[in-house]
Amino acid sequence: MHIVYAIGVTAVVVGLALWRGSLSYSGAFGAMIVGTLIFGLGGPKWGLILGLFFVTSSLLSHYKEEHKQVVAEKFEKGSQRDFLQVMANGGIAA
Repeated sequence: MHIVYAIGVTAVVVGLALWRGSLSYSGAFGAMIVGTLIFGLGGPKWGLILGLFFVTSSLLSHYKEEHKQVVAEKFEKGSQRDFLQVMANGGIAA
């Protein structure tokens, strides 16, 4: 039953991140895997730590976004996380 709750909470967070533009669709898929594993197997404490990491890193990615636009043009990804970025940041923890 704990894993079902983890899937639901992770789905809400991932949905909000998609709506906000913090995740691509592939990143959302990766976040569902990472979030469900960490929250579902690690429990609420680990889920909270993961959530705090994701929220603060997303806020920092969007901080002064307009000023970073010039530099962002040289790099393809921008502030939207994809599957590989999600796995690089959360795969080991999961």
